[in-house]
Amino acid sequence: MGLEIRCVASWDEAFFQDWCLLHARLKAKTVLAESIADFALLLKNKADFPDEDWRAFSVHQDQKLVARGLVSINRQRPEIAKVGFLEFDDAAAAVDLLWQHVESFARQKGAKLLKGPINFHFFVGYRWRTFSKAKPFYGEPQQPSYYLAHFQRLGMRPLKTWETFRIRFFRSKRNYGEIRKAKRPEQRLRIRGIDMNNFEQEMVVIHRLFHEAFSAMPEFERISLEAFKKLYGSFRHIISPLFAFILEDAGNPVAFCINFMDPQALLLQHERLSKILPMKLVRLWTWLRIKLNFSRLLIMYVGRLPAPDGREYQGIQSLVAMKMTLPVALSVPHLLICYTAEDSPALKSYAPDQREVLSGYALFGKDL
Repeated sequence: MGLEIRCVASWDEAFFQDWCLLHARLKAKTVLAESIADFALLLKNKADFPDEDWRAFSVHQDQKLVARGLVSINRQRPEIAKVGFLEFDDAAAAVDLLWQHVESFARQKGAKLLKGPINFHFFVGYRWRTFSKAKPFYGEPQQPSYYLAHFQRLGMRPLKTWETFRIRFFRSKRNYGEIRKAKRPEQRLRIRGIDMNNFEQEMVVIHRLFHEAFSAMPEFERISLEAFKKLYGSFRHIISPLFAFILEDAGNPVAFCINFMDPQALLLQHERLSKILPMKLVRLWTWLRIKLNFSRLLIMYVGRLPAPDGREYQGIQSLVAMKMTLPVALSVPHLLICYTAEDSPALKSYAPDQREVLSGYALFGKDL
């Protein structure tokens, strides 16, 4: 059994191409394929993520890649090592060899806590799914069940949990009516859809709001505007001003609610069709399908800033509910509230008979 290592100063396309092949071998049927471009975007140009120091580890057995993982440490938070992009066969010896080097690098850099899975950076992805009774949606973490067993064997314990749940539209409509009566929107607040004709500037606004709204989260790390655009620029193809909003106070953006129809099944179909049909035809077909897609609405990114006097704006949820009622009523999708934290105040907005829990997730950690 052998080990290969790459670091921030040694980008190696062949090395990460093997990572893509392992990912495809373990998850080909249900997960969108990784590409070498995904890793190049994150790791090739250090200027995009100047604060990250990383090591990538590959374990081979009989000339076959059987385990992989990447550890990254942000110089702004050197006490925390993040391990992610984990994929491995159900083989204890390979996982143990990988983990030995994961922890060794983290300790060498002075980290006191190992967290995972965090795929290189807060804005890239984190969490593993711990249970589910629904088909995966776009961006949802997926992994074989034995991954969790190995994590626990290695001493990784849940630090925080989240849920995704489905809400029933007509019950929600009554519930939101009660919310509107209890918390009427402040007159100074205005809500508007994302301006798709000015998406570049909208990304500047969203980048600022994300940083200010999410900065208190334990896993949060800053990201440059240029890197943010590279990661999220493709969202212009799947979001709609009917379901994605910015709220303003006297013209100043103070909150956001970015939702979109789940494109997971369509993108998987795109991958299959691209192997047998001309790419122009496949792209046109996928574009049409996405525009006509009303299957599952994902309530994905929600955040707000405090008012200038430090108090909480009243009626933001009510404004969003009113804005979405007609488009949702006309399309009648399944409504999924994604990644709601175990201690989120938002849970108080839903009656027990209104939500059906579909999936759970966890982030794990271990003291070093």
